[in-house]
Amino acid sequence: MDRRLKMWSWRFTSHEIITALLGINECQPAKGYEVKSVTASPTSLIAAGDTAALETINTLFTSSPVDVSGKDASFAVDLTLRKPGTLTYLSTDTVKVEVEIGPVMITRTFDGLKPVLRNVPAGCNAALNLKNVSVTVTGPENTLTSMKPAFLLVYADLAGYQEGVFTLPLTVEFNNTDLQYITYVVEPAETEVTITAK
Repeated sequence: MDRRLKMWSWRFTSHEIITALLGINECQPAKGYEVKSVTASPTSLIAAGDTAALETINTLFTSSPVDVSGKDASFAVDLTLRKPGTLTYLSTDTVKVEVEIGPVMITRTFDGLKPVLRNVPAGCNAALNLKNVSVTVTGPENTLTSMKPAFLLVYADLAGYQEGVFTLPLTVEFNNTDLQYITYVVEPAETEVTITAK
């Protein structure tokens, strides 16, 4: 989205529309974060003034832009509106601007990961029919840029199973990783496992 300009509209009682043009300064949020959305409230204002003057007003400006420099979390700020001298009344002199800040999301694929088996039943051997799988991970840029294949453990859980042939889902365990916002897809998503007595 354009971080420099964002537009909202407010309506006069005379049904003339007035638009407030709010700015986002040129500074950037903290590394790995971005502006997700910007909203303002109230969404409507009541204004009074000379009819001819009202018809010439199509923009209200705030006294200052929103400062997002170094931000790594959402925040709200009250901004003062610049009231034109031709208006005799404006229902509010300020608007509350809510800025949603969130992590930049990226996707990485890790190929050639070897799945393992967990909770093999006592007295049994178990084998799976896959040698390697791929895991596609989506998450915050700050997390994924430092993620290594060794951080991912792909496994099939045999808890509760006995002898036989089963198709089981593959799960990923992440080590040394903040799991907030992390999603993943394993390809293939399942493996055939054969459990036999020793």
